[in-house]
Amino acid sequence: MTDPWIAVAVAAFVIVLFLAALAVPRRPRTVRAPATDAKLDAINARLTTLEGKQTQNDHDVRNIRMAMQSVPTKDRLNEVLVQVSTISGKVDGMHDTLATNGHSLRRIEDFLIAAALPTVAGKGHEAPK
Repeated sequence: MTDPWIAVAVAAFVIVLFLAALAVPRRPRTVRAPATDAKLDAINARLTTLEGKQTQNDHDVRNIRMAMQSVPTKDRLNEVLVQVSTISGKVDGMHDTLATNGHSLRRIEDFLIAAALPTVAGKGHEAPK
């Protein structure tokens, strides 16, 4: 029979303690102390600095993205290399053709000079008029 009385005594003690806690006036809390003001000002200064750096980083990333848009892709570079190789082959073929034409022109020039030499040489020996 002592067990129910112990439970009632503990319950009464808890209720009295709860009512006493409600009756005690609360202290108003200080929102910020002077030391806290200095810390908050330091945090705000750092935050402002970090925001400036973040803005600069965003600007740099935007510039990099714009620059990367104009950079050709691997496939495009391969296409350019193929075109350069094709043009190089065509230029080599034109070089051979031009060399052959050059030889032909030299032979024609030599023939014309040889044919005109007696006529030019004969006029040089005439007496002036």
